[in-house]
Amino acid sequence: MTLRSSLLLTVAAASIVAAFLVLPETRAAAAPPPPRPLPVPVVEVLAADSFDEAVTATGRAVARRETRLGFERGGRVEAVRVEEGDRVRAGQELALLDSARLLLQAKELEAQLAAAEAVLAELEAGPRAQTVAAARAEAAALQAQAKLAELEAGRRHQLHQEGVVAEEERDRARYRAGAADSTWRAAEQALAELEAGTRPERLTAQRARVDGLAARLELLRLELERCVLRAPYDAVVLDRSLDEGAVTEAGAPLLRLREAGVLEARIGVAPELADSLRPGDRYPLSGDSSEHSATLRAVLPEVDPRTRTRTAVFELEETAALSPGSSLSLSLPIRRQGSGYWLPASALSRGERGMWSVSVIERHGDQARVRRAEVQLLHSESERVLARGPLLAGMQVISSGADRVVPGQLVSPTP
Repeated sequence: MTLRSSLLLTVAAASIVAAFLVLPETRAAAAPPPPRPLPVPVVEVLAADSFDEAVTATGRAVARRETRLGFERGGRVEAVRVEEGDRVRAGQELALLDSARLLLQAKELEAQLAAAEAVLAELEAGPRAQTVAAARAEAAALQAQAKLAELEAGRRHQLHQEGVVAEEERDRARYRAGAADSTWRAAEQALAELEAGTRPERLTAQRARVDGLAARLELLRLELERCVLRAPYDAVVLDRSLDEGAVTEAGAPLLRLREAGVLEARIGVAPELADSLRPGDRYPLSGDSSEHSATLRAVLPEVDPRTRTRTAVFELEETAALSPGSSLSLSLPIRRQGSGYWLPASALSRGERGMWSVSVIERHGDQARVRRAEVQLLHSESERVLARGPLLAGMQVISSGADRVVPGQLVSPTP
């Protein structure tokens, strides 16, 4: 090897050594800086051993009363004064039956009753003073005639003993005296009856006749009233089954009415919650698009076998936004037992196998890193949830944006 070649090899070796000595410093100078922790919002976990849950009970608004009306007696329908959809007032006349025959019978009974009452009034008033005076005068005249006949009979008897008159004439005079005395005494008795007034028995009999006629007339008037169909309460006419001229039987439905003005809400409530409701208290009910305040009237004791609920009856005021058949719901709070931790709903992320997970902050000295923890939901509300899992009170979890971090990532927690 020549001297030139040796020098070239020496220079090349020196260059390689120098390159290896300089490379670490160059690589160290070109390495990127470590990543900065990602700022994340966090909240502290709150422990709980129970929670309030709102239980919703549903039902409908119904009319307090709905009735099918018909006449209490059969007959021909004379007039129907309402149409479907009409509003009627309590006591308003709705329909009429033909009552011509009953009206004629009522007039006949009224005449009979008037005659019986006149007779009773005459009996109660007794005889007139003029009648008594005439009877007294007649009795006095008969008395005088009886005394005269007695005197004549006495003379005839004396003359018979003297042989002046026959025995037959004497007997005739004696019988005339007896007849005159009987006539006078009968007149005296009639006068006594007139002066005493009407006998109580006759008055009682006449009063009974008057009462019987009055009862028959009242019964007939009741039948006439049954020929008029009236509204039992303020209502709306829902259905009309018959028209004028139709012949109806007793009790056959003619009109169907639904009470107007007052509505009821019938809500099916779970039996364990029904006893917490207090009649007389007001409760908010939710409709399709409105809120209503209702007063609880009663909770029925029976359990509906279909829904397994008890019916709570509320009184409602009818409004334009609420009509019979409208759906209503009642929200009732219930305290349930369950140990868990309150978390913001926004802290949840979908985990594996249908579970949920939260991002927990773990601290290692000055560093904070993310750890995933699977949780089971016990209860949820609009903005928070109660969950059970590997958590402790006071732990910090990422409150939102957990999908931007991965387990083990450095973060900067911000309360």
